[in-house]
Amino acid sequence: MLRRGISPVIATVVLVAVALILAVALAGWVMGLWGTLGSTEALQVVSASLTNATTNNLNVTVVNKGTTTAKIILITLTNATWSETALCTPSEIEIRAGNYTTITRCDVSGILAGNIYTVRVTTLSGTYTYDVRAIQA
Repeated sequence: MLRRGISPVIATVVLVAVALILAVALAGWVMGLWGTLGSTEALQVVSASLTNATTNNLNVTVVNKGTTTAKIILITLTNATWSETALCTPSEIEIRAGNYTTITRCDVSGILAGNIYTVRVTTLSGTYTYDVRAIQA
């Protein structure tokens, strides 16, 4: 009895085709091309200013380079010996994908001009930091 299988050339072509299909599917999922499974926020604090005056003010500019809306839930300001939650208005800030916003009217107390502070912007997905030097107004 004669047994015949598929030829080695056809088997190689089928294996390469299956591998390519799996690679394209995986790349599409990782890059978010196939819906919301790959959606992420990607915030970047692009600038911040901290003024030591009668009312200490922290202004922060944030850009969302991700593919989904980010919701900022907390902004804190720290240095090696000091930490405080910045009281911003409004308390929850949403930034749509591809947009930026400047968060103003963040009141803090006890900062000293010349000191460097770390701004921490916290969202539901993570924390983003930026260093800023306090200036005297």
